[in-house]
Amino acid sequence: MNFFDCTVTGGAEGDLALEAPGLRIPIPQVRAHPLAAYTGRPVTLGIRPEDIREASEGDLPGACLEAVVEVMEPLGSEVLLNMKVGLNPVVARVPPSTPIKAGEKVRLAVDLAKIHHFDHDSEQAIF
Repeated sequence: MNFFDCTVTGGAEGDLALEAPGLRIPIPQVRAHPLAAYTGRPVTLGIRPEDIREASEGDLPGACLEAVVEVMEPLGSEVLLNMKVGLNPVVARVPPSTPIKAGEKVRLAVDLAKIHHFDHDSEQAIF
């Protein structure tokens, strides 16, 4: 799993987000209630490699990351992309037909329904 040390940001309107250098992920409304108590506090964001894919025009801009591909690892039925998002190393698992090459800057989409968040101090999952 990819881990990011983030801060919960947002206002009273419920527009919460997880922010880290080079990263801003909106918190889906169904997950906003438990995270509202963490506003202004650090949490750990977890994103599995299979929940990151090449972005398309229809993806919400807030659910996308800008990354630089450092290494492509072809494994036959899939390709692992080792990248940097801000200062964070990130691994994505994509289909072998994905036309991404090492050294390229890419836009990736995150499945917001499958993100995980953990209390920074206790490391317990936040539900």
